Amino acid sequence: MIQTLYEPFRHWSEGGSIFIISDLHFDDANCKSMNKDWITPKEQIQRINKLVKKNDTFICLGDVGKAEYVKQINARRKILLLGNHDRRSDYVGLFNEIYTGPLFIADKILLSHEPVHGLPWCLNIHGHDHNCDEPYMDGCKYLNLAANVCNFTPVNLGKLIKNGILSDINDIHRLTIDRAITRKAERKKAEKELLVENSGDETQLEVYTYSAEFDEMIRGMLVGYSPEQVIRIYKKIGPCKCGAENPKVLETECMGDYDFSITCRKCGRSILRSMYDFDVNKPDDWIDLCIRDWNNGISQEEIEAAKDADWERKRIKEEHFTWKPVRPNNMAGNPIEGYYALLFMRQQDGKVYGCKWTIIFQKEETQPGLTSQYSKVEAYILFMKRYFDLEDVFDYPKSETVGSHPYLNSMGPYDGVNDYGDFVRAYRNLEDAKLGAMERCAWQGLYADTVIKDFFHS
Repeated sequence: MIQTLYEPFRHWSEGGSIFIISDLHFDDANCKSMNKDWITPKEQIQRINKLVKKNDTFICLGDVGKAEYVKQINARRKILLLGNHDRRSDYVGLFNEIYTGPLFIADKILLSHEPVHGLPWCLNIHGHDHNCDEPYMDGCKYLNLAANVCNFTPVNLGKLIKNGILSDINDIHRLTIDRAITRKAERKKAEKELLVENSGDETQLEVYTYSAEFDEMIRGMLVGYSPEQVIRIYKKIGPCKCGAENPKVLETECMGDYDFSITCRKCGRSILRSMYDFDVNKPDDWIDLCIRDWNNGISQEEIEAAKDADWERKRIKEEHFTWKPVRPNNMAGNPIEGYYALLFMRQQDGKVYGCKWTIIFQKEETQPGLTSQYSKVEAYILFMKRYFDLEDVFDYPKSETVGSHPYLNSMGPYDGVNDYGDFVRAYRNLEDAKLGAMERCAWQGLYADTVIKDFFHS
C-alpha cells in the first residue's frame, strides 16, 4: 500500500499496484494525425495488460476513445479523469470512479488531463500534450503520460515514488518557510539603518517590522516609513510604568485591518489599539492613541472597559425598532405574514442611508407548494434591504379602501410591496429573528447615536 496517498485514494493500492496512462484515443479517427506511429487498440490493450494484473488499479487521465475497449483492460479497479474529448455518460459502469478535474491524491502528486502550471511544490502527472510543446514552467515538475509519449505503456506509480521522483520537490510548507527566511534576512539588512541610538547601550531603540511566527499575515506598517519618520514615532514612546525603556513595537495587518501594540520587554505589560476602536477618527489614529495610553500608564483592561462602555452606548437596542405587520399583497384584511422595521441615519455628507429589516413567517406546507393561513409557523426568515441617498421619508402607510378592497397604499418609488431584500438567516422563533436584526445593525453602520428617530412614523 502507498501510505503517502490521501486516505480517500489509499484503497487504490490495496492488494496491487497503481498504473497510470493518458490519451488512449481508442479507435479515434485522427490518431495518425497526432502521431504517424499510433498503434491499434488491440496493440494498446496488449501492452497495458502485459503490466496491469487483476488486482491492480488502472488510471486513465482522459481522452479514452471508444468505451468498448475499456472492458478488455485487466484491473480490479479502473479510475478516469475526464479529458476534453470525454463524456461522463459514455463511461458510467466501465470505470469504478470518474472525476471531472485536477485531483490531488497526495501532498506532492497532482493528477490532471491538461498540464497545470505554477505549482513548484508537487509533481503534475498529466496527458493531453501529444507533442511535448506545452509552455512548461521552470521550477515546476511534470510527467507527461500521453499514450504516444510514454510508448503506450502505463507507468507504475509505486515504482516512481520508490525510485525517488518526488525527492527533489520541496513541499509547500518548506517553500513558504524558505521564502519567509529570505524575506526576514532582507528585512534584517534593511532594518540596520533604522536603529536609533541614545546615550548608552541600555536605551537603544530597535525597530520591529515583522513577526517571525506569521510573516505574511503580520508585518510592520513602519516598513513603508522613512528612517526619519520611524525615529519620530519611537521618540514619542516613553518608558513603561515599571521604568524599563526600549519597548517592543509591532503593527499587525490581517485582511487590511490594522492593530498597533507596545510591549515592555521587562515586565511584559502590553497594550493594543485597533483601527476600529471607538475613538479612532482618522487614518493612523490608532498609533497615536496607543502611544498616548502607553505614556499615561493605561492598562489593556481599562482600554477594553472603555470600548465596552462605548459599545453599550452606541449599539442599537430593542427600543430603536418599531416592528410593523407585513400582509400578503399589502391588503389590510389579509392575515399577518411577518413584520418589518425601518432604520435610518444621516451620513456626514448629509445623505440619508437606511435599512429595512423584514421577518417573514415560513409555514408548514399542507401539500407541496401550498400553505394555509392556519398552518403552523416552522421558521422565521430574516431579510435586509439597504437604501442609499434617500430624498424623502417612506413607510408602509395606513390602509384605505380602494373600490371594494381594503388595500394599503404602495410604498412609493423606493420599494415594492413584496420586495424584502436579501436573505440573511432563518430562525426558530420570532424573538431570535428580531435579535438577529438588532445585532447586525452595526455591520450596516447603524448606531444608536446616529439613528434619525423622527423618520419613524406610526
